[in-house]
Amino acid sequence: MKDKYLHYKQGRDHVLFVVIVGVFLIFVGIVLIGSSFPILGLLMLGGGISLLPVFEGVIIDPEARRIKNYVNWLGLKIGPWHSLDNHGDVLVLSVKKKYGYGLGEDYHDFSDNHTISLKEYDIYLANPTHYDKWLICSIENRNKAYAEANDIARALGTEVVQFNPGRRNKRVVLFPVSST
Repeated sequence: MKDKYLHYKQGRDHVLFVVIVGVFLIFVGIVLIGSSFPILGLLMLGGGISLLPVFEGVIIDPEARRIKNYVNWLGLKIGPWHSLDNHGDVLVLSVKKKYGYGLGEDYHDFSDNHTISLKEYDIYLANPTHYDKWLICSIENRNKAYAEANDIARALGTEVVQFNPGRRNKRVVLFPVSST
C-alpha cells in the first residue's frame, strides 16, 4: 500500500541545541554513574540518549491539502497541521551556503581556506505573492530539485513557478502540470 503522504526530512539545524543538551546529559550521567549517585546518573543517561535522535521534517497530505512542519522525537512527529489553501505555488530557489570546518587567524572569523561553499536548491510552497513560504526540502543537485518540485506540484495539482515576489499578475510557469 502506497503512503498517501509526502515525507521530507530537513535535518537538525533548529534542534541542534536539544542534541547538545542530550550529549551534555549523557556525559553528566556517565560521571554520576561512577560516583555516589548511580540512579540519578542512569536517569540522566537515559534522558540524554532520548534527545539524540531529534530532527525536523515536513509531511504533505495532498488529498486533504495540508502540511505539517514537525519535530521528530522518539518517533513522535510533533507539530500542527496547516491548510495549503493559500499556498499553491511550488518554488525552487538556489541558495549558496557556506560551511566552516576550521578557525582562521581570528577566533570569530572563518578564513576562505577553511570554508566550503555549496549551492543548494530549496523547494518551497508559497502564497500567490511569494512573500509567505514554507520550506519543504533542500537538494544539492539542480535537476533532482526540479524533478522533486515537479513531483510535489503534480501531487498537489499545481505548478512549479518562477520566484516573483509581489507580482501576482506576472506568474511564470516553469513546469505546467501534465496529465500523465
